[in-house]
Amino acid sequence: MDGLQHHPWRKILLSDIRDIAIPVDEESAEWEALDAAVATIGTVSHSQINMDDVRHNALILLGKTKDLRVLAHLLRTLQHGKKPQDVTLALLLFADYCEHFWHSAAPQARAKSRLLKQILIRFGQAQEAFNLSSTAIERELALDCLRRIREALAEHQESIESIDQLYAGYSKKEENQAGEVVSSTRREDAVQIARAPAEYLASEAKVPAVAPTPGVAINTASEIEWKRTLLKVAEILCERIPQDPIGFRLRRHAIFASLTEPLNREGKTDLAPFPADRESDIKAGITHASVGEWIQVENILTSTPFWLEGHFISARIALQQNYSAVACAIKDELLALLQRLPMLRNFRYSDDSAFMSDEMKAWLDGRGSGASTFNAADESSSVLQCFSEQGLEAALALLNEKPIDNDLRGHYHQLKCSVQLLAEAGYKTLAVRQAESLWSACKTLTLEQWEPSFFEDLSALQNTK
Repeated sequence: MDGLQHHPWRKILLSDIRDIAIPVDEESAEWEALDAAVATIGTVSHSQINMDDVRHNALILLGKTKDLRVLAHLLRTLQHGKKPQDVTLALLLFADYCEHFWHSAAPQARAKSRLLKQILIRFGQAQEAFNLSSTAIERELALDCLRRIREALAEHQESIESIDQLYAGYSKKEENQAGEVVSSTRREDAVQIARAPAEYLASEAKVPAVAPTPGVAINTASEIEWKRTLLKVAEILCERIPQDPIGFRLRRHAIFASLTEPLNREGKTDLAPFPADRESDIKAGITHASVGEWIQVENILTSTPFWLEGHFISARIALQQNYSAVACAIKDELLALLQRLPMLRNFRYSDDSAFMSDEMKAWLDGRGSGASTFNAADESSSVLQCFSEQGLEAALALLNEKPIDNDLRGHYHQLKCSVQLLAEAGYKTLAVRQAESLWSACKTLTLEQWEPSFFEDLSALQNTK
């Protein structure tokens, strides 16, 4: 959700103009095109709308005027599809507007009240779909925006009840209503599909016999949608089976896959550190953290991808919960990230504080290797044979038995094995997507990055006297 917090549309909305009170020029080409297009949303002509052009016109106008009519049109384009990420962005924009422009911007009070009522009604119409498919971070951000809106409109008493109703509605965390009581077989299938995109695959934990697994729409239309799908699945897995490493691996795959070296000057970046007081509070609660509090830490990691210390904290909580396999999985994923981006180990935030504490570095460096390494050929063969003889769940459990080694070679071979398993199990679309993801991650690696232990051994031999 870091992308929403720093969304470029917020900068346009909050840009300075000469006179905040100036209304939109109703004779301008941009307004005429925008007003006409928005009038057709939801009608038989809806399919003819180029939504990108509509939004572009709205943003051009918002750089010239803060007239609520313009923003209402932009919000309508986001609210209509009821996609959680669009609804969250709409709430974020509206909260920004209410805090900065509500009292001063056009139009007049009566027209503004009418527009406010329409905006709130449309947020209400999007609530059910939002609750069904939003992530924890989107829900948290949506509720924060509604709190901001209520505070900014505190003097507008006629809207407070509607905002409170929205807050109560968006506070609900709906389970999937479509599937209702599914059979045990269907439930197990749903869990296997949820596990599939992750490498990441399985442990000895069983799915509880109660509570059907929430439905998740697998959306591969774009990298952003695919990442949201993975994060949603990870969220469900972490909440329902926190003793199983799979959800924690999947979350980190989704978070880490798109990370690149941040801009820096000799290791110092422009990234703000995680608030020190919050980090201290979380660390102070490690020894008595509940599973719910642990999941909150995990959710924070989704929106703060460079808060590496947070992963160390999560692993320590896992150990306190006696979930050592999860702690090992978190360490494995961090080591894989640092194999790809080793400079992060010594990078610093904008205040000159370190990405990683000495304690965290010692924890990472203390990881052993050797007998537990992943033998690609043998393990792939044994996993596929297990699948053919005992089924998918047994094969997933077998694949998860051995931790990956320090080399990316072993890590990616295990991921490749999981993709082969998905293909054999019939999850072709997921297998293709994961294969493409692995290809993108591997194709630029050097040999030394691929198997650094080989070069370390050669170096040691060269120094033999």
